[in-house]
Order: sequence, then C-alpha cells, then structure tokens
Amino acid sequence: MGIATRYASDIAKNTASAVICTKNDGIEPLISLVQIGRRVHHRLESWIVSKIAKTFQISLLILWNYLIRDEIIAQPIHMVILLVLLDLCLLLIGMDRVSPVLAPAPWRILDMAKIGSVLGVLGLVEALVLIYFGVRVLGVSPEEFTLQTFSFEVMFFFGLFTIFSVREKGRWWASSPRYFLVLLAAAETFGVLVACSVGVPYLPALHVRATGTIIAWSLGCVLFVNDAVKTWMYQSMQARYEAEAKLRQVTASVGP
Repeated sequence: MGIATRYASDIAKNTASAVICTKNDGIEPLISLVQIGRRVHHRLESWIVSKIAKTFQISLLILWNYLIRDEIIAQPIHMVILLVLLDLCLLLIGMDRVSPVLAPAPWRILDMAKIGSVLGVLGLVEALVLIYFGVRVLGVSPEEFTLQTFSFEVMFFFGLFTIFSVREKGRWWASSPRYFLVLLAAAETFGVLVACSVGVPYLPALHVRATGTIIAWSLGCVLFVNDAVKTWMYQSMQARYEAEAKLRQVTASVGP
C-alpha cells in the first residue's frame, strides 16, 4: 500500500492509497492507519460470519419443516420482520467497539464461510430440537398457528444472540458492545415479547412459559455452546496462519 505525506507532490498523492494530512509526520499516523484497517477488517469479518450463519439456519429450518414435516412455520411477513429486526442490529456492528489485533489479519473468505456454516448448522440442529420440544412438551399447536409464533421467536432470538457472539473472535464477553447496539437489541426484544404475548395479526399469542424456554435455550446454545466452537475454530485458524507465515519466512531465508 502506497502512503504519501501532506508535503508530497500531487502525483504521489494521486497514486497513493492513503495520504497523511496531520501535522505529525512521525510513525503515529501510520500506526493509526494500520489499527483502523484492522478494525474495519474485524467488523467486516463479523458481519460476514453472522450473515452466513443466519442465512443457513433460517433457510434450512424453514425448508426442513416444509419438506420433512409438511409444516409451514413462517409466513412471508414473518421473514420481512426478521430481516428488518436482525439486519438493523447487524448494521450497527460497523460502529461497534473493536480492539485491533496485533498480528496482520489475512482476508480469507473460505475460512469465514466455514465458521458461518458451522454456526448455522449448529443453530439449525438446536432450533429443531427446541421446536420438537415445543410441540411435544409445551403444547405448541400447528393447527392454532402458535407454531408460527414459536418458530418466529426461535429464529429471532437465535439470530440476535449470534450477532453478540460473532462480534468477538474469542469468547463473547471479551469486550462490551456499545450502548446503542444494546439499546436497539433491548428495544427489539421488548417489542417481540409484547407482540408475541398479547398476539397480533399473523402472530397468535404464545404462552409465557414457551417464550421463557426459547430465550433460555437459545441463550445457552448460542452464547456458550456455539460460542465455544467459534472460538476454537478461530484459534485453530490463527495457529495455521502463524505456521504458514513461519514456513514462508524459512523458505525465503533458505532461498531458491
């Protein structure tokens, strides 16, 4: 990446990838430039992993219930509402608190897709178990359309907790999210709980016991089980990156 200072010629500024315009011509602007780049990389990576995981889980969950169980668990209006609610929180990842990593961050889409796919499949299995429990134990009825409300809450809370999980490459409690992300998530949660408790068009009222079960199960699965798997995968990939970097150094030192 080419870098030019404010005293550089116009040609140098036009061809450079970044132009340092501060009065301080030392190394501090370069450090800030690298840190900003790594923060942006981290936010993009979190967005990609969360988007893939959410798409995998929701799409396969609806498809599985339709093809295998012959049940429609979501209407188009439910998908629109989920898209708006979850994507609003996901967009705020771009302004979230991020600590820049010390090592260079490689841009490897395939590894991000692997993590997102694994999280999506785990979420799918966990959601299927929860829906089965809701129908068999909690008395959720497909005929009364409470199964659609139950499934809507399952997809919403799994998606919401996944956003808070993937914002960190380590465990989710490594850093606290910014207040506006927490406030938006709390406001959306409150709205969903009220709507599903009293009942609104396309979302029949659901028993409080069923809602509590959904929150407890999705929180435990996403923020503890899935989050541990995500952390292990990131650590394994980072170890592989470091091994590859050392191998390149050894190869370069030996020469052709």
